[in-house]
Amino acid sequence: MVSSRAWYFADDQVPNIRLKVVMMLPKLKAMLCLPGDHKLLTSLEAYVRSLLLHEKDRDVKAQLHLTVQALDAIEVGVEVV
Repeated sequence: MVSSRAWYFADDQVPNIRLKVVMMLPKLKAMLCLPGDHKLLTSLEAYVRSLLLHEKDRDVKAQLHLTVQALDAIEVGVEVV
């Protein structure tokens, strides 16, 4: 299970920090495993939607569009009980 501390820098005022968070999202999603990480997957999706609507920095926006494509291609794992 991935820690929710991953979101600590998600809303940072510095665009380069947000850029690095956006670049890290595909790796984070690849580490998620359902059903244990359902809340984190939901918060990751909500964060991406929020950025798509509100991000002002052009570099972060450009990377975000690339990241969305990468996220769409990643299958979330399922824990075997």
